[in-house]
Amino acid sequence: MANTATPEQRLEAAARKHLDDTGRGNCKILSGYELIKGQYEFNLDCPTAGT
Repeated sequence: MANTATPEQRLEAAARKHLDDTGRGNCKILSGYELIKGQYEFNLDCPTAGT
């Protein structure tokens, strides 16, 4: 089966996994955009400790 996810969707999934794997599962990915071809930046909302 072919992967039909867009590059942004695949990279967002990788960013989500990285956050989960590094103890930041409570962070939300708000948006993402391509900086240059093949490189994306994602804006996050991560609650501070104790809130």
